[in-house]
Amino acid sequence: MKIGHTIALAYVAHGNIYRALDEYSKILKYDPNDVYANYYTALLYEGLDSYKQAEKYYKAAIAQDSADGKIYYNYGMFLSKNSSYKKALEMLDKALEHSPYDAEILYDTGNLYIDRYYGLNYNEEKEIYDNLIFIICS
Repeated sequence: MKIGHTIALAYVAHGNIYRALDEYSKILKYDPNDVYANYYTALLYEGLDSYKQAEKYYKAAIAQDSADGKIYYNYGMFLSKNSSYKKALEMLDKALEHSPYDAEILYDTGNLYIDRYYGLNYNEEKEIYDNLIFIICS
C-alpha cells in the first residue's frame, strides 16, 4: 500500500474526512487511475452526501475494471439509493462476477431484484438466494 493511502486511512480513522480527501486528491494528481484512491474518495463523498462527486469517483474506480467485487457492490448500492435501479443491478451483477460467494452481495442483490422486479426475474432471484443459502449452511 502506498504511503498516501496509509495517511488518508489514518485521517479517516480519526474522523478527519476532509484531510483524507486532500490526501487522496494528491494521490490522484500523481496517478488518476489509482483504483483504490478513486474508490475511497467515492465512499468519502458519499458519506458527505456529495452524490455528484461520489458518482464521479465511483465511475473512475470501475473504469479500471478492478477485480474487487466490493467496488462494484458499493457503487451498485449507491445507485440503488439514488433510484437508478437498472444500473444498480448491473453493478451488483458485476460484483457477483468477481465475488460470487460474498453473502452480503448475494443478499442485497436478491433483495433489490425482489424490491424492484418482483416476479419478473424469478430464476435470477432463486439462483442468488440458493447461493446465499449454500454459503450460510456451509
